[in-house]
Amino acid sequence: MWKALWRCNSGHYYSVTHCPLDGWSFPGVDELFGVISSMHKMGQPPSIQRLKEKGLSQEVLDRVIIVEFGGERSAFDGFSPQGYIIDGHYVPIEKLGRDYR
Repeated sequence: MWKALWRCNSGHYYSVTHCPLDGWSFPGVDELFGVISSMHKMGQPPSIQRLKEKGLSQEVLDRVIIVEFGGERSAFDGFSPQGYIIDGHYVPIEKLGRDYR
């Protein structure tokens, strides 16, 4: 099972049009959500390449990750990381630059 998740400015990842944790959204999320929903209805697994082919901007794609789950029991709709490991070093979310937020 595949899911597309996108990042808000607080570092949360979610799969709806507004972040369920703080309500944040971004330009292009409605189009992204529509494309993902359409792909799901047609049984097509999402990929960054397919999203690019559908005409989504690089600015939108920079926020997207595709997650493959082992099954529906382990799937989730979002997460809120406390930080990332970048180049082998843990960086708390509040110390990350704009590229990660």
